[in-house]
Amino acid sequence: MRLNLTSRLFLGLPVAFSVFGMISMLFSSTVVGQTSPKKERISALSCRIEGTVYDRYDRYVPDATVSIQRGKKVYSVTANSRGRYSMRLPPASYRMVVTSPGFCRMPRALFRLPAKTQLEFDFKLVECPSHYINVPVHEETWEVEKHPRTHSELLVLYGERTISGPFVEYTSTSIPVNVAVSFNLITIWAYKISFNSKDRHLVATGNIDFQAPGIRMKLEKLEIRFGDDGSTFVFGTTISKEIETR
Repeated sequence: MRLNLTSRLFLGLPVAFSVFGMISMLFSSTVVGQTSPKKERISALSCRIEGTVYDRYDRYVPDATVSIQRGKKVYSVTANSRGRYSMRLPPASYRMVVTSPGFCRMPRALFRLPAKTQLEFDFKLVECPSHYINVPVHEETWEVEKHPRTHSELLVLYGERTISGPFVEYTSTSIPVNVAVSFNLITIWAYKISFNSKDRHLVATGNIDFQAPGIRMKLEKLEIRFGDDGSTFVFGTTISKEIETR
């Protein structure tokens, strides 16, 4: 199935997934963790972020620390024995990072959390180079949209990096460790990521895992073009699709 996703406003973000067959997301009040943002007096507009922390072999990483930051405020939760974490937050823009002893820190790009939503962010941790020397760890961030409402950025992690003019390419050097990309509410893992910083055009190839609110997909190829007006155009070839119901 060929995907041609032209962006419109979805959950307050310039990315639409109607062609994916998005379903309404579920809401729950269960919170797992150490530090709760209840001091924020979270209203009916509150949002829930949850997910699972894995290692590179898709095994659970228990007791990982998940930290979410808004300005100078940092909220932290601890994943349970199955790597699950959950937190309620007020709608705002946040940064996120997951840490666990023996693993490299896994940050996520700045994202805007829309009101009254439930989001699933999974993380795959990689052993630190001191423990697993064959995994190059690069962390690079680009501002990919000029739209004043989004201030969006693209964060790329891992892989062997090569640069030629405006083209930057990341290639996985150790299967199953894939290059990780985050942008707003989208997460991508792929064998190879190419990014044209001038045209703001991203191409992912090889063993692609795509995660967006309420859905996971296996793709053969994925292209994302970022517009100056806050639009995001996504093109992909689907292998399989899984609707999130948790």
